[in-house]
Amino acid sequence: MYHYSMEHNTPTTTLLMIMDRLKSFDLERLSERTGARIYEAGGGRYKLEVRLFDDSIWVTYPDIEVRDSENGSVSENLKGLVLYYLITADGTSLYHRWVALSELTDGAFYNQAYQGYTGNRLVKTFGNDLEAFRSASLALVGSSESYGDIGFSFQALPKVPVLAVYWKGDEEFSPSAKVLFDGSASHYLPTDLCAYLGSVLTEKLIEGSKG
Repeated sequence: MYHYSMEHNTPTTTLLMIMDRLKSFDLERLSERTGARIYEAGGGRYKLEVRLFDDSIWVTYPDIEVRDSENGSVSENLKGLVLYYLITADGTSLYHRWVALSELTDGAFYNQAYQGYTGNRLVKTFGNDLEAFRSASLALVGSSESYGDIGFSFQALPKVPVLAVYWKGDEEFSPSAKVLFDGSASHYLPTDLCAYLGSVLTEKLIEGSKG
């Protein structure tokens, strides 16, 4: 599993700084920029619902705790992903143009490893079985896209779609797959966390193949 990096700070220190900053954010503007839904929790407290693929991640406000849909704790990676999304999102409209991770800021640095734990893992799982890939994508509520031999887009976060695209192999070429992003992704996440998001999608599709 991919683990994102934190430049110059420990993950704990960085996340605490982000949590502290979020306490001063206006909730209505935060909701507009991120697509998170606001719910009153009583006593001057609120809950933000951030959809992550087929799950809900809940962020309490103003104390800033991150829980999953079962109200249990989430991994540090998922906590970092959601908190960075909330603090980075600026409300930029979608570009409606799919790009590789390498086209995002500093993406070339991560790209080789990223392809290894996303597209290459998908090929290792699905091989030339495009129907199995289709079934796993539909189970994750993917939307069919005219891209590659088969492609499905997913609403990874409220304002961050991702695309899994697959090319079937033949006698000359092996099958291949990529996980792409809308060109606006850098307005919502740092590139290393875009990479982590791609790994989350890959893991979900692989899990779906076992169903």
